[in-house]
Amino acid sequence: DGFESIFRALVEDAAAQDTFIAELHRILDAHPWAAGVDIDLERGPNDLKEGIYALYQRIYSAIKGRAAQRHVHLDLPPMEGPGQTVGPEKWCEYERLRPLADTVAVMTYGFAWAGSSPGPVSPVAWVRRVMDYAARAFDAENQLFMGVPQYGFRWQIYDYPANLDEGSRGEGKGGGLNPFLDWMLGVYSHTDGRGGRPATNTQPYI
Repeated sequence: DGFESIFRALVEDAAAQDTFIAELHRILDAHPWAAGVDIDLERGPNDLKEGIYALYQRIYSAIKGRAAQRHVHLDLPPMEGPGQTVGPEKWCEYERLRPLADTVAVMTYGFAWAGSSPGPVSPVAWVRRVMDYAARAFDAENQLFMGVPQYGFRWQIYDYPANLDEGSRGEGKGGGLNPFLDWMLGVYSHTDGRGGRPATNTQPYI
């Protein structure tokens, strides 16, 4: 869930890491229809870089050591080069993760986020730089997927968040395919019933 303290514990605490690996096996054993694991660890402790790669190596070795359900998929932060990102994940180098995954998805979103200055979630030029690097570092034909955002932010910069009873300047609305499609078809607007408030219809529909 993006808590560095949890990621740090998996790297530093041998007992926590043992439990994590044991849980992967337990969950796979309980669900024989699962092909393998999808590892989405976020906000890695940058001061423990080598430990992070050792953790990914252990995950890969543990799953590949199984008789079945051996697929390892990684979800990775958006990087423009080794250690180059707008986010917190300075430890990440795609080249080092290539041999530790069957497939990867690069999360090409988060250029602007709820606590940042207003801006685009996935500006096209930035997405191209991220995927250019990913396509060089991974096997682009057989290993690489691009994560596509299906959310946006309603930026509120006219007052402090605390005065609006909100925790950040951006108020985001996310969802799966149906809410995303409804937004594009004009079922929703930015102002109708926003945040539990009465609908004002101040924004015309598409």
